[in-house]
Amino acid sequence: MLQIASYFFVIGIIWFVVDAFLIPGLVRARQDEVRRRIAFEMLGPDPRTSVPSVGPG
Repeated sequence: MLQIASYFFVIGIIWFVVDAFLIPGLVRARQDEVRRRIAFEMLGPDPRTSVPSVGPG
């Protein structure tokens, strides 16, 4: 029983270390996504990145 508990403890420590490196990047990506969405809602599309519409003929 103690061996199984120690395995869970070791896996938990490894999981914690991996999350310590991954979570900040995930949060930063989400913040960038929210910033872009809010800027788009407030200002409209960026004319530098928008595809010009082609009118008839």
